[in-house]
Amino acid sequence: MATFAAVGFTQVVLLVRGLPVTAFGIGADQVSIPAMFGPWDEPTGQVLAFSVAYTFALFAGRAVLGLPFVGQVLSEVRQPAPGSG
Repeated sequence: MATFAAVGFTQVVLLVRGLPVTAFGIGADQVSIPAMFGPWDEPTGQVLAFSVAYTFALFAGRAVLGLPFVGQVLSEVRQPAPGSG
């Protein structure tokens, strides 16, 4: 039964994560993951620690993927807009 609950709760967490109600993706995971998986968590708070570490890992991964494009984006931002001269 716990496996089926974990599969269902994971889908709910992914649904909540996709809603546009957070600032940069922070907030919904830290609320939904502990709320859903809290009954299986020991008093150590490992579920909350996982949700914070998961969010940080996503940010770090996205930053690493975006680093090669920073120079190009900055050069395009510094150029004047067409027709504004």
